[in-house]
Amino acid sequence: MLFYFIKTILLLALFYCLFKFFIQNKSSYGWNRYYLLFTSLIAFIIPLFSLNSLKSYSIFQSIAASGIMNMVEKWASSLHLFETEYAKIIFILLFMGMLWGLTRIAFGLYIIYQLKKNAIIEELNSQKIWFHSSIEIPFTFFNLLFLPPSFKQNNNLPMILAHENAHIKLNHSYGKIYYSILQAIFWFNPFVYFYHHALDLQHELEADEFAIRNLDKTIYLNNYLMQVNSILAPTLMVHGHFKHDQEIRISRLNSQIPLVFIEKLFMIILVLIIILLGILFQI
Repeated sequence: MLFYFIKTILLLALFYCLFKFFIQNKSSYGWNRYYLLFTSLIAFIIPLFSLNSLKSYSIFQSIAASGIMNMVEKWASSLHLFETEYAKIIFILLFMGMLWGLTRIAFGLYIIYQLKKNAIIEELNSQKIWFHSSIEIPFTFFNLLFLPPSFKQNNNLPMILAHENAHIKLNHSYGKIYYSILQAIFWFNPFVYFYHHALDLQHELEADEFAIRNLDKTIYLNNYLMQVNSILAPTLMVHGHFKHDQEIRISRLNSQIPLVFIEKLFMIILVLIIILLGILFQI
């Protein structure tokens, strides 16, 4: 079990480094989002493969005979021994962390349920909106759009609705739920948190890009992003606009550098190479 977790950390670290160095500053936000979703999933699937049936082939025998592979196998054996000796402690730690993470998800869903249950529903431009006095910032959850009552008279409401509706149309809540679950299960993996933050930022950038298709970019920048003085969203599983990435969002709207085809092809090849190597060196 421990060796599986270590391999997932290493794979996720490799994929995240590729994202940081080659993709993060590119404005192909939809492509970036799918990269984060796919590589995070594949990093947890690859270590589940077993290639014992292929070890009879000469190529695998050659790999197994290499000094590096023998060293890794010895390290894996010592790790398995350690895991056997401290199995109960390891299991308790993993279970407690997972239980805490799942409890946070359940609590977040309960908060959203209570907000929806007690909110005042009104229609603006043929769209249902849930208004609640305890909401401090606009946010969406799947097809639900929540707003503070004070925003009814906000001059920037059209821009706010455009941004939040972009989250709904682009199905960003599925990614949020997916990463919330990953974070609950693999709470000890630091790169899950890095991935989660990276995905949140891509969601906001993609929503900004989607929103300005029918809006003036200058007005959007001056009146929408500049008013973001939010504190905290009601739960980590919702979409709100957050102050900590505000400068990045402004700079990206002013200067966009898309990921060209050859760069996408290069990234796909690198990911496939990592996947192949990850499968070949299973222990």
